[in-house]
Amino acid sequence: MKKFIKVLVCLCLCVISIGFTACGGKGKIETPESSALVSSNGGIVVNKGDFIYFTNGYVAKDDVTKSMLKKGFKNAGLYMAKENENGVFSYKENGSVDSAKRLSSRLSGFEASDLHIFGDYLYFTTVNKEETKNGEIQTGKLEIYRIKLNGNNLTRVYRSSVEFLDSEGAQVVTFDYFNEDDNVYILINENGKLKHIKCTNSSVGGVKSVDSDVLSLVVPENNDYNNIFYTKTDEDRKYVVNRLNAKTGEVATTKTCDKDDVIDSLFASKFGYLYFYATFDMKNTKFLYRISYSDFEEQGIKYTNCQNNQLTYMDYTAVYLLENEVDGILAISSSKVEIINTNNPLTVLELQENLPASANVMLIKNGYVYFYTDNTIKRWNYTTDEAETVYEEENTVLNYAFDIDESYIYYYATKGENDYLFRVKFADTTPEKTSHLVGTYLEADEIKPEEETEE
Repeated sequence: MKKFIKVLVCLCLCVISIGFTACGGKGKIETPESSALVSSNGGIVVNKGDFIYFTNGYVAKDDVTKSMLKKGFKNAGLYMAKENENGVFSYKENGSVDSAKRLSSRLSGFEASDLHIFGDYLYFTTVNKEETKNGEIQTGKLEIYRIKLNGNNLTRVYRSSVEFLDSEGAQVVTFDYFNEDDNVYILINENGKLKHIKCTNSSVGGVKSVDSDVLSLVVPENNDYNNIFYTKTDEDRKYVVNRLNAKTGEVATTKTCDKDDVIDSLFASKFGYLYFYATFDMKNTKFLYRISYSDFEEQGIKYTNCQNNQLTYMDYTAVYLLENEVDGILAISSSKVEIINTNNPLTVLELQENLPASANVMLIKNGYVYFYTDNTIKRWNYTTDEAETVYEEENTVLNYAFDIDESYIYYYATKGENDYLFRVKFADTTPEKTSHLVGTYLEADEIKPEEETEE
């Protein structure tokens, strides 16, 4: 992999690195203890100890210009901040977080933002900022970089060769991370081409090809690297389901379905099961099924062993697995919301009244479904069927990304001419509750004296 090295001489005594570095910060960047707990890996925010690493704002890839790429991003760059002893931020008079410092000026807040911390490195997605021979920018192509938590050693890990969004806006280039000890394994799905990279503390490995013509891929949570599944078709156009090990990048098990139309797509790998959509007996509707990992290993996916493992009974517009197997499935149609008990499927259906079928579901966490409508963020308890307002944002909430940690919901909202990252404490029920900026404003959007409000 070629590396294009630029030596940047900054009055602020920036470090020398690849591309843009932490020139926007002042002084030495403080870091957490190496042993500090990492939480909320993935998404637009990741925590390590009292430190938060985040995308300061949002810029859509199609809005990026050559000038932006050359100057670097302050509003949508990669930042860190430290909470004080009370677990909150201290703020400057202009509304910016006092401890916020920029780690990298590369774009990190965009359609495919993704942050992970392993050890003393932060891995993040960005876009290709180099021009083609014709002078066109290539912001449609994804890259992974990693940087030390002190802002040093910015290194490119991977660059995709295809656009990461298809013509309908769906992301077709994805990355999944697994780690063991000091090793980080990255599984890349580049529009049907599976690839694998191993990174250590001292080096970034080369790209290894795993497979091609992949139709669907599911990756489990909680660093479970043994139960990754993907599908393709064989010479006879039968579906083949492969079980992959993310550490080695090798296929551990291959099973061919016994009917041409068994698999439509994989849905999830969770709770010890492989979930998948299938169509049987010339029916026009896809139903959701599951098979245990052990049964898959012994039998594969067959028509006969699917019939007793059907989980849905109609074609829903959205389906979500809840947090525990006993919680069941949240199923949303155009007119109703149901909880399906997966321990006794198709018989125990509970109609939910306080989650609208039109809800924009953000995420599911700790027994709640978080959703928003008309700039109001709400949460719904799927056990009690009760809903409550988390926060009504006066600024425009962007339908791009949401994140959550143990105390806060994070989201992008428009302030002035730009989009920034805000957070609100979801358990706070006081009437005076407010949202707060997480990072730094551009000068044009800073709080003016007449805008100041009491905290």
